[in-house]
Amino acid sequence: MNNMYIKFLSVLCTLCIASCSTVDVDDDTAEIFATIGEPLAVSQQKNETDMKTQKSSKGPVTLNSLIKLALENNPQIQSARHKWRATAEKYPQAISLPDPMLTYTFFLKEPETRVGPQRHKVTIMQNIPFPKKLHLKGELVKDDTQIARLAYERTIRDVVAKVQKHFYELVYIEKAIEITKKNEDLVAQLVKVAAVENTSGKAPLPDLMKAQSQLAQLGYDCIRLQELREVEIGQLNAFLNLNPQNIIQLQNLIFMEAEELKQFEVFYQYALKNNQEILAATVAINKADHKLALAFTEYFPDFSVGASWTQVDRTLSGFNFDFDDDGQDIYGITFGVNLPIWIPKRNARVRESRHNIQDAKQTKKNIENQLAAELKKVYYKVSNYVRLTKLYNDRLLPEAENSIEIAENWYRDGEKSLLSVLESQSVWLNFSLSLARAQSDYAQGIVTLSQLCGGSLPSEITTREEK
Repeated sequence: MNNMYIKFLSVLCTLCIASCSTVDVDDDTAEIFATIGEPLAVSQQKNETDMKTQKSSKGPVTLNSLIKLALENNPQIQSARHKWRATAEKYPQAISLPDPMLTYTFFLKEPETRVGPQRHKVTIMQNIPFPKKLHLKGELVKDDTQIARLAYERTIRDVVAKVQKHFYELVYIEKAIEITKKNEDLVAQLVKVAAVENTSGKAPLPDLMKAQSQLAQLGYDCIRLQELREVEIGQLNAFLNLNPQNIIQLQNLIFMEAEELKQFEVFYQYALKNNQEILAATVAINKADHKLALAFTEYFPDFSVGASWTQVDRTLSGFNFDFDDDGQDIYGITFGVNLPIWIPKRNARVRESRHNIQDAKQTKKNIENQLAAELKKVYYKVSNYVRLTKLYNDRLLPEAENSIEIAENWYRDGEKSLLSVLESQSVWLNFSLSLARAQSDYAQGIVTLSQLCGGSLPSEITTREEK
């Protein structure tokens, strides 16, 4: 009997040790950063050099350094990573056996048995769920862990996208300040010339006042753009987890030439395979399937096993020990099983699980439809920005520059007034700002396309190689 008792305890210990295993979750943060955290090549920096960005982010910075800083410091990313890791720690909890129950009995009045009076009794009981249940609970946790990992990737994707969008907006503002100041200098020179000519009666006073008014407007525009730059820097600092007053300087940035995109279907098929929301919806369907399988296991019973030890008093005087086993302690093994007789409750759980499966499938289909609609909208916006960029570069800006030259020549020859020169420069300014806006919108649109595609894009996104 002692050997049987020892074997029982050995099996029980083995089950307890097995239930302490953990889910295998590789911390592949570096791989995620490499696939999602890479900036898009829609702008480049002249003479760009590798530079280690310090916590203060002082001096000229590149897009790479800003993204690296965001990946390291952004609180949203850190929070999502801890949620992912915390979810993984639920696995050993889910597959573990319930805690065993240890009971102790002290007999106030010792019962007399054939082997002698009993004084103490110790019992240990272990509940053991139906074998498939613990496995399925572990699979549910694995599904939750995968969903949490995808949420972590989605957070990285969104933070990187926002950093890039604010970066390109800041590039536009810098370009707009440069264009506005250049135009302000030109108008300032015209104002000086008009002031001299007005004293001699060559330039009428309304022309001078018009030039002065335009100069004041350009000065106001410069101030407004500088304030907008501070707003964008504040937004970037928030994502970098830096002081709002931290200074970010960009130097010698230009936009890459906009190229015609490949067919929409290329982006859509890529997004279906890589978008985190769709991948999470797929995992949610698997999780619903596992819940259905777990619901079916409720039709089967759970078990319980236990062992007991009862101490027999050998020292009691006046008790006759007539047999060989008199005075020996009592050992026992207990087996139990619950009776799953309430079938309606279990039927309802199965029906609930089946409805959840259909809900998960329809949710995934809705996400796919919404993704297709949003992707198509962004795709055609980017295509329009390509056309706008080419229109301003190839036709409107050259024509505006030619008009300025003609107006200046006519003004010097006395054939046109100063207003014609101011109007020509105003047209050039608007076209230049519109070109910069289209280039920035194109860059931000490409970032949005990448965001919808899961944080990356197909290796070739333009038709350049097909021409």
